[in-house]
Amino acid sequence: MVLNKGDHDNNDDEDAFANIAEKVLIDNAVKISDGLIEELEQCPVPDAIGLGPKCETLHLFIPQILQLFPNCQQLNCHYKCAVVRNTTRCYCEDGFEVKEDGRSCKDQDECAVYGTCSQTCINTYGSYACSCVEGYIMQPNNRSCKAKNEPTDRPPVLLIANSETIEVFYLNGSKMATLSSVNGNEIHTLDFIYNEDMICWIESRESSNQLKCIQITKTGGLTDEWTINILQSFHNVQQMAIDWLTKNLYFVDHVSDRIYVCNYNGSVCVTLIDLELHNPKAIALDPIAGKLFFTDYGNVAKVERCDMDGMNRTRIIDSKTEQPAALALDLVNKLVYWIDLYLDYVGVVDYQGKNRHTIIQGRQVRHLYGITVFEDYLYTTNSDNFNIIRINRFNGTDIHLLIKMENARGIRIYQKRTQPT
Repeated sequence: MVLNKGDHDNNDDEDAFANIAEKVLIDNAVKISDGLIEELEQCPVPDAIGLGPKCETLHLFIPQILQLFPNCQQLNCHYKCAVVRNTTRCYCEDGFEVKEDGRSCKDQDECAVYGTCSQTCINTYGSYACSCVEGYIMQPNNRSCKAKNEPTDRPPVLLIANSETIEVFYLNGSKMATLSSVNGNEIHTLDFIYNEDMICWIESRESSNQLKCIQITKTGGLTDEWTINILQSFHNVQQMAIDWLTKNLYFVDHVSDRIYVCNYNGSVCVTLIDLELHNPKAIALDPIAGKLFFTDYGNVAKVERCDMDGMNRTRIIDSKTEQPAALALDLVNKLVYWIDLYLDYVGVVDYQGKNRHTIIQGRQVRHLYGITVFEDYLYTTNSDNFNIIRINRFNGTDIHLLIKMENARGIRIYQKRTQPT
């Protein structure tokens, strides 16, 4: 267990004391640790000249440390006691944490900590073990899971709608051998059905919108385009999601403030949600769990979950958010990632609205538009500086610029494991 030394001020003596605090370990017999004794033996004369900063610091604070020894004895720590700055506290060995009584130790549930494992985590006494679900391979770090490349001739790729075209890139940012683009008037969003080798997108025209689809080949080529005629008014739809199990099409109409679903050929459409919806934006589906997620930032900014028929609506985020604008789902861990355009952050929460965390916040994630998740990473488009960036979702400081692309909007990872059946 790493001790939290607190926020240090600018006083050199205070910092020096804090730096050696973790080296001063006292067990229940009130015995100075071997490590400190060894250091003192190297610095035998407290008032000698030229001992160096290390020795001078040790002898400067030994009186304070010794003064706190009785406190450690009174604590009667189950494992060991540490002198930290001007106080004492019990601590436990790795894999354990201090109980509420301040002295006893209990097993630490590492699996309750976000990002301990990228997929399955099993807590054990004093430790834990990570594992991967079917279709993924454990990596050498024993934490991360990488999707099997099945079939071997179809590696995962990025599908990116950049206003007028749909581009296909490898995950390292390089364009596929076959330049793949679809000429359209204005493309806001896209989705796909992997088992059908089909990509669909909404193409905006002056008078109306159109839903178009195309076949994607093994080499990334796009062929055989066709149009699906949606029975209902389609002009104000800019976001959609496809249920890859039923082929049903889900749409967000941000003007009439409703979410509706249509069958595959667009001949039958049903409004699912139109109450307490004032500015709906993003939508995401988990057909395996039978859940639909959407964002709204009209009267109340929120992220909601409901069944795929629109029933059983539940707010999973309705605080500390202003403009939740994009969604991505981790189908394995049942996690929801969202972008807040106003507060400039990427957040995560589980399907139940618990275990909320901020992945990254600030200038680097300002003006994000689309988001998708695959393995350990989030891939996002930026509507301001034309960047496609990759963010480690378990370490927000690990950010990588993949591609420069003007007007990049919708983004998806095209790979078998992103659509389990």
